[in-house]
Parts: sequence; C-alpha cells; structure tokens
Amino acid sequence: MKKGFYYGVEASEYGKESGYVDYGTLQEIVRGIPGTNIVEKTEGVIGNWELISGDMFYYSDGIRTYTRKEAMERKDEYLKEDGEARIISQYLIISEAKARFLMQESDELIFYNDELNMYVWGITFCGMLWTGVLTHIPLP
Repeated sequence: MKKGFYYGVEASEYGKESGYVDYGTLQEIVRGIPGTNIVEKTEGVIGNWELISGDMFYYSDGIRTYTRKEAMERKDEYLKEDGEARIISQYLIISEAKARFLMQESDELIFYNDELNMYVWGITFCGMLWTGVLTHIPLP
C-alpha cells in the first residue's frame, strides 16, 4: 500500500498526521447510503436489529477514547471511566461485503436485520466533518 493511503483511498491530512484512518476515507471505501432512523422505524415491526460487530461502550483516560480491546490491553493504566454508552447519530445502509470488510478491519458498530436481510453501520459522531474524526484503524 502507498503511504497515506488505505485500500487505494488517500487519507485526509489529519489522518496522515495522526497515523489513523479518518471516517471520510473509510466512508469513501464503504459508500454507505443514509438510512435515517431505519433501525428505530423497523425495530420490532419488521424483524429485529442485532449488533454483530463492535461494542456499544467506549472507554476513556480523560484524553483519548479506547475500544474495549484497547482498554483491556491498557489494564495496568487507570482509565477514568468504566465505559460509557456510545450514542448513534446516524445509520448507513451497507452491503454484506462492506459489513464484512468493516468487521475485519475495525471495531465499528454493525447491525444486521435477518428479516430485512440488511446491514447498517452505526455512526457515533455528529456535527463534524468526516475527515476530522479518526477511527481506531492505524494508517499503513
């Protein structure tokens, strides 16, 4: 892979400087379609949504947030918060192939509805440019 690129997509300057893939880059790869309130509108009416990847909690040391796996790796260090619930600001409808890609490459929240045979990606930030928010994926 070329330096500063992730699966052929150039990362933002912020991503390159930080060494992590930004959400703008990840979205360009995944190409999710906005599914405004799809989970809320269909839950219990047309099947049920199951979290199949990711964790609904994040952990913090007061400076940075960590996944559960990262927090467990840092168990000797004091984390100021036991785990706070992640709030989903929007859902993106994605293909099965892209859901598998995200599950393999990241800790992103992926939900599946068997009756709809649909995958959605839960986005947990709001009000920021996608290129200004970093994932937990190291940039090669």
